[in-house]
Amino acid sequence: MNFIFVGQNEIGGSALSVLIDKGRVPSLIVTRVDKNHDNAVIQSVTRRGLEARIIKTSTVISTQIFSAFKNAHPKVAFCCGWSERLTDIVLSIPEFGWVNLHPSMLPAWKGSNPIGWQLATGARQIGCSAHVMTSKLDDGPLLESKFIDVSPELDGLKARRLAGSALGDLACAVLSSIERDDVIKGTLQDEHCETKCPPIGVHPLLETAVMSCDQVVRIIRAFEPFPGVAIHGLPTIVRTISVEITSPLLSYDTPGMVQWESIEESIAKICCRDGWVSVKCRVL
Repeated sequence: MNFIFVGQNEIGGSALSVLIDKGRVPSLIVTRVDKNHDNAVIQSVTRRGLEARIIKTSTVISTQIFSAFKNAHPKVAFCCGWSERLTDIVLSIPEFGWVNLHPSMLPAWKGSNPIGWQLATGARQIGCSAHVMTSKLDDGPLLESKFIDVSPELDGLKARRLAGSALGDLACAVLSSIERDDVIKGTLQDEHCETKCPPIGVHPLLETAVMSCDQVVRIIRAFEPFPGVAIHGLPTIVRTISVEITSPLLSYDTPGMVQWESIEESIAKICCRDGWVSVKCRVL
């Protein structure tokens, strides 16, 4: 079956890898242009010798991409980890429409970076949904869904890879359903259960003076290594590399204070209400 895959980064790369490894190879793969950090979609394609099927772009709303979509004659198209909304004319190209692969149990956590915000709230499971795309954000009937368990060592990067793999499984299920029934069937989302993530560009602000070490570590890991967090006492948003609890609070310690353990290596010690946390980071 001819189908298109549009995606980027860890979550898109993991979903694409599952599709390909299960014999579901897209006729066209679209991902973002190279930037200053790795794109797992490109890595997945390169490892499997499928470079001829990939187009790199900064936007799918262009004449070149529109023509490529049309020429692929897709039955269906999948979108995973792509934040740009598609126009009605692009949505109308595939015979069975577009399917979005979203890492939350919709209609909860619509919007950008749902994995980070779910982990930050202490969720024990992360939802994964495949739904028919419309011109509205993360809207449209639900087709397939599943949960992945959250373990204590799960950070944002590992969670994106796990969720991407789960979403790849959901995409395979959608393809099988189309082949079996020759139709897309879904269940309407319950708008009364809708929640939304904060807008793109909003970072969690850690007021470490009133937070426990466990809370600080959980939230930093949720947004590690990107998009980063804001920490009270540090001048800008920081993108973390690692974080760990180092020592308990002593009587003369002041919660909220920040000490640079190593400026050269960008390692900061942060005093929380019950102890110290060491954060290795790079300033954005």
